[in-house]
Parts: sequence; structure tokens; C-alpha cells
Amino acid sequence: MNGAGVYLYCLTPASHIDRAWAGGDLPTLLGPVCGEILGGLGAVVSPVMDLAEWNDDTHLNSPDWVTPRALHHARVVEHMWHQAPVYPAGFGTLFTSRDSLKKLIDRHKSALEDFFDATAGMAEWGIKVFFDPQRAEERWMEERLQQEAAMLAALPAGRRYLAEQRLRRECRGDLAARLEAVCQRLAEQLTRQAGGFRARPLPAAEDPARRPLGHWAVLWSQRQGSVLEEFLEVEAAAHAAAGIELQWSGPWPPYSFRPALEANARSPS
Repeated sequence: MNGAGVYLYCLTPASHIDRAWAGGDLPTLLGPVCGEILGGLGAVVSPVMDLAEWNDDTHLNSPDWVTPRALHHARVVEHMWHQAPVYPAGFGTLFTSRDSLKKLIDRHKSALEDFFDATAGMAEWGIKVFFDPQRAEERWMEERLQQEAAMLAALPAGRRYLAEQRLRRECRGDLAARLEAVCQRLAEQLTRQAGGFRARPLPAAEDPARRPLGHWAVLWSQRQGSVLEEFLEVEAAAHAAAGIELQWSGPWPPYSFRPALEANARSPS
């Protein structure tokens, strides 16, 4: 393969590269998609004739240029992942030569092989938790009033009003701790059942009535995806009345569980 550079989509065990890539029918947006052996591992790559365009701000700031290439990258990775364990490279992972990619593989071959073993037959799912502060406070206030109903009923009207106001202040003060406890319990349940668990940065808060509370990536058996979805559906229904919402997506290749390799590739700046 000739060219000014190499675009990397993913790596895979050498034993899978020919069988998995046979019959692949993919567009050549970044150049012909090739499967070959480098450093004893399979590499899915495209030749890049002009590396400079990947450092051109005009291109990199243009959704019309970036979006189709990012979708193409994801499609190639998923095509391979459906048939073999993969180390999915990030979008825009470029090497100045095949030799530079081979050197990276040589340095990290053991870690990559361990990663293939750990993620074979596994999928990544993304899970986000949001909450509505007003609904959560109102729901937990209703529960507290029910718990204290007998005590409140025995009080004169004036003292009952003051007692209810105190309970509201306590509920408001306990809100953060209760939300954290819900989130922690969900995370612990997922950790016990998943093949891997990673906390992710919280998404931006775009709606005051839908604030982010948790964001995780879990590694789950590809054959048992329905079990995860059933669990999340049950939890979502259980917490909906308190204004807590679960959102999930997947299955995806295991991007969040990749071992860290030292920066040897060129990426868009």
C-alpha cells in the first residue's frame, strides 16, 4: 500500500483479518479500505494521499467535511467488530507511514492481545441518568408526608403548618444525597453484572428540568444485550415518578475500554 500516510480504523487479531474482511463492501471515502498484517496483528487501514487536509481548520471546522468521514470511520469499525474483536481507533487517527504504525503495534502488542481477549464477544453500552429537581423534591416530600401523616394529624393547624415546612426544608436538603444514593446503587448493580464499567463525563446541562446525574459505559455480552435493556427498563419505570430518567444506547465497539497507547499517531488538531 503506497501513499503519504495511513489512516487507521481498527486493529484485530491477525487470525481474523482475512476471514472477517472477505466480502466487505464499503465505500472508499478515505481511500480503499484494506485489511493487512502489521506487527503480528491485523490492521484495517486506508492510504492517505494528503495528510495536510487533516490539519486544515477549514475542513476540520466544517460539519459537511467531518460528518461523512466520521460516519464512514464508525461504519468500517462496526463492520469489523461484528465479526471479530477490535481495538477501535479514534476518528482521525493517522500515521505518517506503515512503519510508524507497525512500531506502535510492536510496543503494545501484549496489551492489545489482552484487550482482544477481554472484549471478545462483548459490546459497549452508554447509559445516562437525568433528573428533574422539582419532581424529585415533590415526590420525596409526598413520601415523607405519608410517613409522618399520623404525627401531623395530631397537631393543631398552626403547628402542623410549621412541621410541614420543616419537612420540606429537610427534603430539599436531603435531595442531593438521595439522588447520589440512587445513582450509586445503579452503578453498583451494573458493576456487579457487567464485564467492565467506566464513569464518563457528565453531558452538558441543557434543560433545568433535565439535569445530568450519571454517565457510564458498560461492557456487556453481545448475546445478553436484552438482559441489560430489561434491567434498565425496570429501573427507569421504578424511578420515573421521582423525575429520574435513564437513557441508554448501544451496542457499540468497546471504545471506552481501550488500553491507552502513547501518542504516536497524528490526529486532527
